[in-house]
Amino acid sequence: MKKISFFFSVLFLLFSCRNAELSTNVELIRIKPLLENGTKVTEMIDYLSPFQEKLSEQMEKRLGFSATTMSVGRPESLLSNLICEVLLQEANSFRETDFAVYNVGGIRKFLPQGEISLRTIYEILPFDNQLVIVQLLGYDVEALCHSIAKVGGEGVAGISFCIENGVAKDIKIQGVPLDIQKVYSVATNDYLSFGNDKMEPLANYSNIVYSNLQIRDIFIRYVVDLNSRGEYIVSKLDRRIYEK
Repeated sequence: MKKISFFFSVLFLLFSCRNAELSTNVELIRIKPLLENGTKVTEMIDYLSPFQEKLSEQMEKRLGFSATTMSVGRPESLLSNLICEVLLQEANSFRETDFAVYNVGGIRKFLPQGEISLRTIYEILPFDNQLVIVQLLGYDVEALCHSIAKVGGEGVAGISFCIENGVAKDIKIQGVPLDIQKVYSVATNDYLSFGNDKMEPLANYSNIVYSNLQIRDIFIRYVVDLNSRGEYIVSKLDRRIYEK
């Protein structure tokens, strides 16, 4: 059973690890006839072992350095704040975007202090969700904030509010009080754009822009860019969502 699990893990990495500098396309073509000819799993494992070794090297490659350990939690947390700030920055390269929302449940691990590898980021953001920008009426933004308040908070950037008895109060976007008649641009992931994770109001968008960029790839590029400038990964807690 362990060998079979190893086999599928290698295949997963071959298909998903876009940042590994391996020429996998040709080799993947060769795998198909092997499967069609009834190659045994043990033989396939032997065939893939060299790729697994190279992938392991790439996955352990240092991409950057975190100044501190960043946890994930509610109502706000260092890591969820950081990821949303990165998404908001990226979204603004497509169009002017007011704020960002990301589900805490989509962040699967904390960011440790010290060296950050490709493997670490894959463990933190394992899902292949892409960045989207949706347009929401202020009325739906208010409903979204109430939905977030009911679960105790989510990852956000560019927006702030207080949670009082499970209800969002004093909602501000970029420091300005919410206007329920205004249309806002919201950066999020495609999974949430369907109203998943109890964020139903996100599905009420009037328009959506698909970036065709995976959240994980955006974060990887952010970390690499910081490292190229000799800067550490940092974040902060600023009461963007707080409980009264």
